[in-house]
Amino acid sequence: MKRYRFGVDLGGTKTEAILLDPQGHALWRQRVPTPRGDYQASLDQIAGLLQAAREAYPRAGACSIGIGIPGSLDEQGIVRNANSTWLIGKAMRLDLQALIGEPIAMANDANCLALSEAADGAGAGFSCVFAVIMGTGVGAGLVVDRKLWAGAGGLAGEWGHVSLPWPRLDWGEVPGPLCWCSRRACIECFLSGPALAREIGRTDANVQAALTDPRAPEALERFYDRLATRFIRKSPHAGRPGSFQTANRKPCSVPHCTAMPRVCAVQPGYASPSKGQRGRTLAPQRARSSPRSPSPRASRMAAASAIIAPLSVHSSRAGKCN
Repeated sequence: MKRYRFGVDLGGTKTEAILLDPQGHALWRQRVPTPRGDYQASLDQIAGLLQAAREAYPRAGACSIGIGIPGSLDEQGIVRNANSTWLIGKAMRLDLQALIGEPIAMANDANCLALSEAADGAGAGFSCVFAVIMGTGVGAGLVVDRKLWAGAGGLAGEWGHVSLPWPRLDWGEVPGPLCWCSRRACIECFLSGPALAREIGRTDANVQAALTDPRAPEALERFYDRLATRFIRKSPHAGRPGSFQTANRKPCSVPHCTAMPRVCAVQPGYASPSKGQRGRTLAPQRARSSPRSPSPRASRMAAASAIIAPLSVHSSRAGKCN
């Protein structure tokens, strides 16, 4: 029996919740600022959003609950690798279950996005999909044969804490900014939204306001160079098996795989829409010649979070796309 589904995209700047009916259509959604630095407030906010959705649609009282977070859970269910650093070291899923009193599914937000895009978004019909997020943080998810490829450590596809390739001294990329992970010159320090705002000269991480600054065009040129020219085209592994590139032929990153994956490079704020903003478990799809038009990324990811349980996951790092 199909149920109502409630999903949350917990972002570093904004949090969006969505309620889906049993057919997968969006009934209700709400976006609020994330209470940065306050763990308990983050839990209370999610509980409040769930209550608001149920008050708006009382029939959704028995809905399933899925949360996408900017990090991952270790074997003990503790949050790690989150750019929302106040979540690190917390048993968030268990704490939220205790607060709400109901079972909760929780997964990395980029993995939720990758599953959703592979199901019926920009990656539908492709055997390999690499979905990239460049928002408050930088991350990615990898789907192979319509299943999430988690990797041995649960971090397959993540690239935000790889060092920026081909650093330039004249642009201050050596030794590079200090990242929250305690390393320098991580890609997230250059290609995230706050990094772009900081590059333009703002200290409040407001990208939209920064883009109106007279210094924005020069900063954007550096941004494009780091992303498109150096990271994608000048990578030492570009064009070889085991890498991704955005040319016409895109070799899969999974070892021994010769399939051409769909690369979904998601800019802050946008992603491909699903039917009725619906996310769902993956099923074989007919290949489409072009991706669909963009829609708000947060709504898409919140919908994906609503259906993350149960996820079908590859735990191995090796495999082959058919």
